[in-house]
Amino acid sequence: MILRVGPLLRRSGEQRDEALEVCLDDLVVLESRVPADAPIAFDAHLESLNEGIVVTGRLTTSWEGLCRRCLTSVSGTLRPNVSEIFVRKPVEGETRLLEGDHLDLEPVIRDAVLLELPMAPLCRPNCVGLCPECGTDGNIAACECSAREVDPRWAGLEQLNLDVGND
Repeated sequence: MILRVGPLLRRSGEQRDEALEVCLDDLVVLESRVPADAPIAFDAHLESLNEGIVVTGRLTTSWEGLCRRCLTSVSGTLRPNVSEIFVRKPVEGETRLLEGDHLDLEPVIRDAVLLELPMAPLCRPNCVGLCPECGTDGNIAACECSAREVDPRWAGLEQLNLDVGND
């Protein structure tokens, strides 16, 4: 996703708004991903500086994945903010490369979306999850498994009262 910014570079303080849309592959973090055919919208504001261009704005795209507890499908919308500075001599980790009169926004978009994807999504905050014995989804039905035997080495922990407030 290359943008021409030649006219902006002529005068410091010049500004321009852009509404962009792109589809990117391989946006995956563990079990969360942006579908390859899902558009990523970018409402960008560009402003020229003496040394380069500042790009700010907001991305919007959909994501899907699996609940970390019950393995049901979950989905949502990502809306990360973007703020990057493009200069001819970038500093690693601080600024990005401005090549001639072009900006390459794909790495910026890719990084922002990957950082926003949930690493361990939940279908709902109080998801009970699957029974480790029989695999029953605790959100749908009560488990029919017998009470698990407690390892005698851990039996003493049942005596602890963890609901005591700090006095």
